[in-house]
Amino acid sequence: MPENKTMDNFVLATQYYRAPTPLPNEWESDMRRMGDAGIDTIQLRVQWRANERKEGEYAFDDIDRLLDLALKYDKKIIFKFLMENAPDYIFHKYGGSRMDVRGHSIPPIAHGAFYIGGWLPCFDNISVQMRAVEFVKECVKRYSCHDEIILWNIWNEPRSRPAQECACSHSIESYRQWLANNFEDIDAL
Repeated sequence: MPENKTMDNFVLATQYYRAPTPLPNEWESDMRRMGDAGIDTIQLRVQWRANERKEGEYAFDDIDRLLDLALKYDKKIIFKFLMENAPDYIFHKYGGSRMDVRGHSIPPIAHGAFYIGGWLPCFDNISVQMRAVEFVKECVKRYSCHDEIILWNIWNEPRSRPAQECACSHSIESYRQWLANNFEDIDAL
């Protein structure tokens, strides 16, 4: 019978952190109990809104501590970005709000998956894209030396239009460009 190598590549993981839960006073005992249960990998959901509340000012105390605990308790990390919850400055400074088809701004909200708010900026807005890239770069620069990170999930379920189409000027221009790139004329469409 051939040797089974499947278990050598099997990872037993759990989604663990999406601010604000679990609470910081629970982290160490949770890490210890996960080890008892055989969980060797945890997913940390690093949220744009939580870790860059003001433009260019990054606060990673939570992620730093969780990585220290992961190292202490021999956990591997899946580093998952949640970009769908943008900081307030994205909406106020860069006009990052989405628009409905009547031209009304769709205000950012909180909901079950994004309860710290900021859901959902318009990623057709180049300024939103550029700031999102800067956040990701800052995270990678800060954490790329951590060998316990085994996976960088650059975007959780990338989507720009899960609730309804955005009709802001950025989205309209993006759609026009897509049409031009994919169809030569109206007959081809």
